[in-house]
This record gives sequence, C-alpha cells and structure tokens, in this order.
Amino acid sequence: MRTKLLFTIIILAGLIFLANWLTGRYIASIIDQQLQQVSTSGDELDYRYTSMEVNPVMASITINDFSFQELHTIYGSRTIKASLSYADIGRLIRNSSENPLANIYTLRITATDLQIWNLNRNGAPTNDNKLAIGNANIIYNGRLDELTRIPLDTHPPDYNHRINLNLTDISSEDKIQILFKKLPVLSDYSIPDDFEQIHLHIQYRAGQKTVDINNFRVSSPRITFQIAGDIKFGDTGWPEHPEYYQLNYQLQATTHDMARLSLPGILGDFSMDTLSANGRLQFDYETASRHPFALPGKTSLYLENIRWYPSTQLAEQYDLFLGMFGFSGQQLPVRSIQATWHFAKDTIRIDNALLSTIPFDAQIHAVVSTPQNRRADIQNGTVTFVRTSAAFNDMVDGIEGLFHITLPRKEGRLSIEFSGNPASPEFDLNLP
Repeated sequence: MRTKLLFTIIILAGLIFLANWLTGRYIASIIDQQLQQVSTSGDELDYRYTSMEVNPVMASITINDFSFQELHTIYGSRTIKASLSYADIGRLIRNSSENPLANIYTLRITATDLQIWNLNRNGAPTNDNKLAIGNANIIYNGRLDELTRIPLDTHPPDYNHRINLNLTDISSEDKIQILFKKLPVLSDYSIPDDFEQIHLHIQYRAGQKTVDINNFRVSSPRITFQIAGDIKFGDTGWPEHPEYYQLNYQLQATTHDMARLSLPGILGDFSMDTLSANGRLQFDYETASRHPFALPGKTSLYLENIRWYPSTQLAEQYDLFLGMFGFSGQQLPVRSIQATWHFAKDTIRIDNALLSTIPFDAQIHAVVSTPQNRRADIQNGTVTFVRTSAAFNDMVDGIEGLFHITLPRKEGRLSIEFSGNPASPEFDLNLP
C-alpha cells in the first residue's frame, strides 16, 4: 500500500514537473517572440540576455543580464524578475493565438542594477548622461496591450490602469538634473546627482477620464518633493491638453550653495539655506506653463538664512543707509521670509507675509494685479515694522528730526503703504 502511494506521488510530481517545464518553455517562447517583434520594428533596435527562467507554479519569470539597445541608448539590468497572476497565465495558454499582451491584466516587475547609457559614435557606452538605479519595483494592473499604445493614442484610454513604481539608490550623470530643470520651480537649482527614492502611485479611471496621482515623491539628502492630485481629460486633447489640473505639492530643500537666484529689475540676486513651499493649485493647460508660484490657487513659502546680493546700482544708492547697521552694501543678510498668497482671476493677494532681518521684522500685505500680456501692478500694499532694533529706531528718529517729518504709523508701529511696479514700487512716506 505504501509502495503504491509512494509510486503515485512520484508519478504526480513528475507530471507536475513536466507540465511546469512545458508551460514554462511555452511562456518563455512568447516572451522571446515579443522581444523579437520589438527589435525588428526599428533599424537600430536590439536585445540580448544570458538566460531566462520561467516557473509557472510560482508564476514568475526571471531574465538574467538583460540589455536592450534603442538608437543611441542602451538599457541594462543584472536581473529582471516578473510575476503574473495565475489567471493571466491561464489566459495566455488558452488564447495562444491572440496578442499575448491582451491577456495580461496584472504584472509585477523587480529589476536590480538597472542602468541606462548613451552610446558614442562608435556604439560604445559612455558615462555622459548615465543613469543607475539600484532597485526598481513596478506593480501594474490594467490592460497591458492598451498601456503600450497610450503614448501614440489621440483619445483617452478605454480601460482602467494603475501603476505603483518605486525606485531606490538612484545616481545620475545629468539625466535627472535635465528632467528637474524642466520644472520651473527648480530650473535655477543645482540638482543633486544622487536620490534615495522616487515613488509614484498613479491611477487612470476610464469612466471619469481622470488621472489620479495618489503620490509622487522624490527624496534625496537635500531635496524632498511630493505631489498629489487629479488631472481631468475630455473626449479630445489627449494627452497634451487636459481640461484641468488640481494638484497639491510640497517642496523642502536644503539649498546652501545649490543656487543663486535672480530678482526682478535692479534688486540683484539672492541665495538661501532652506526652502519650504506647499500649495493647492487649480489650472488648465493654457496656464500650465506658468511658474508654480504664479498658478491659480493657494501657495505658502518659507525661506531661511537668506543672503541678498543687491545690484551695484542699488548698493551704491543705499550703502550709507546699510552702513548704519554695520552691513556691507554688497551683501545684506535676511533671516527668513514667510508668506502665503492666493492667486485667482489675474490677482495675487498676499496675506501676512513676514520678512525677518537683523534690524527689523516687517509684516507685508498686498494686492497685485497680474493682467495677461501687461506689466504686473501693485494695487495696494502695506509694510508694518512689527519689531525694530535700537539702531533702527535711532535711524528713524534721526530721519524724522533731520527732515522735520513724521513717518506714518499705525498703533504705534511704523506702517508704510506702497503701490505701483513690483520691481520699483512707490512708498507713501507722508512727506510734505
């Protein structure tokens, strides 16, 4: 009895092994056929790998030392492991005459030591614009055949799609820098070469024609950027012209020596050690090219340890004034700037901005008109000095005594109204 049972187990195990081996060979042939179709679709496409292991019982596919060349770029990975659902494997076997991609609804991919190189004129890899990723994990749900067509389609997809992407240990020779410099808010920064993680969780809802960005996060030792929101599409305009965007973003950066940014007019340049910004923005494709700080919605900004480098013209005009506080006219330190503003209907409302310097803290309120194709104009603004040093008070008293004037005050605090061109506003000093 035991002998028959053992013999039966051996036969079953053999049949399972044989079925697993045959199914694996069949799926491997499908994958190889798809790669061949891709490589023959262009004159300069090629691929290679050292081995492929398919285990239908574990629903996994492993490709070792894979590389794919496209025009002047080569993609390589030490190991790529893909997992299908058992339902997908069943459909691949039953519908062998159909496009295999139409039968894949769920896909998990893990890649290690993923690298992307540019090729030189001799076809050899070069370190210029090289991108290296330690680990890449992708989870996809949807219709894989439609996903591959989305970049070429002119209408929104017909099926739901969901992608969860996680990249770790990312290093770059200019590729990431070029990508981030396309974002207006980071265009003037020296972007780091290395990133700890890039995570993207995105979902397309066919019924609503909406892309839900559940989370897009980029983190490095010096920059953390995170965004979430919705992008709504209509029946036409896919994918360049969505009907509207609704996005929430957060940006935190330790910016010491990363950038020296320009100010308008003769105000010069400035740099800072810390940048923190967040906003809730709503806009359409016609306004999408604006700087994020000038998009409709609410934005908050905090800058710390700021150094202002006024232009030579401005420094010469105010050198004596700055010298009264022991500052060089070539570099005026500012402790911090904190501001919140609302932008709607070509109008910016600045609420309770706070400028903190060594001689004073100033609270700023302003309404700025920003009509299209015309210069911005400060309709009304007020700067109130909520904290002043002894040296600053002595300077104000000296000016008032010298010119026999009384500068405007509100509730005992120096308060000055201003308006006009933001680059050179006019201050109402209540002069006779």
